[in-house]
Amino acid sequence: MGTPKFTDLNNIRYLLEAADSGSFSAAARLFGVPPSLVSRRIARLEREVGARLFQRTTRSLTLTDAGLAFLAHARTGMQSLTLAHESLADSQGELRGRVRLSAPVGAAHVIWATISRFLTRHPGVRIEMEYADRYVDLVEERFDLAIRSGSENRGDRLIGRRLLDTPRCLVASPDYLKSHGTPHSVSDLKNHSCVILGTRTDRVTWQVHIGKQIQNVIVQGRIAVNEATLAAECAADGFGVAFLPLVVCAKHLAAGRLMRVLPRASAGEIGLWLVYPNRHLAAASRALAEFLVKELPSSVAALTP
Repeated sequence: MGTPKFTDLNNIRYLLEAADSGSFSAAARLFGVPPSLVSRRIARLEREVGARLFQRTTRSLTLTDAGLAFLAHARTGMQSLTLAHESLADSQGELRGRVRLSAPVGAAHVIWATISRFLTRHPGVRIEMEYADRYVDLVEERFDLAIRSGSENRGDRLIGRRLLDTPRCLVASPDYLKSHGTPHSVSDLKNHSCVILGTRTDRVTWQVHIGKQIQNVIVQGRIAVNEATLAAECAADGFGVAFLPLVVCAKHLAAGRLMRVLPRASAGEIGLWLVYPNRHLAAASRALAEFLVKELPSSVAALTP
């Protein structure tokens, strides 16, 4: 059996994108070429490998068994080729490439403070960020890196690195504290309007840590919301005391729209983790990962007085 000779690596690129998007038209839009060209190139590739890679109908495009097997090797080969190019560029001091990053909405501000410094240092890198509180499957959805909080730090196929630990803290706006007074003890909270992170506004129990002591207090308020970033906005707008992760409040604390209440109070710490599918990261992804591990804690510190 002779060694197959591929006339154009773009044929492999068209194959990968058509398989991922499910249509020749979608692949064509990505590359800015006519769908007929993608169809011809993949047909040429099928002749070269001597097997049908797709089952085509008027409504669907499905990989054959041969196509699935070929796709796995083709994807690995293209990833290796990309790594080779990026490693060469990296060795010449020209970091280039695209990084797809998923991160929680609540930490968007401090993450961007770090990402912006990275982009300034490396103008050849492109970063595609999706801020979402849903669980992202990095492998299936083709993300390079993800930042996750709490117990969602890793999965069966992922490598996890701890970025930082952020406490939950009590905060309120200066205007609210001026109008309603400042709580001086945990028990004072029951006499204040509170912004509840949850779905109900009354008889919610907060477990507050003061040093080694744990105190429970039943609070209530005029607003409950199940998203931490919006809860921080509500507190900054003067609707009461909130009990939120420090990283979520950082922007408002730095701007003076929120102040710490009972500064020694917390509810334990929430970990932020960086996760990725495997150790063989492309140069740009590897550089961003190392930068986040090193610099994200200082971004949080700079924004939290």
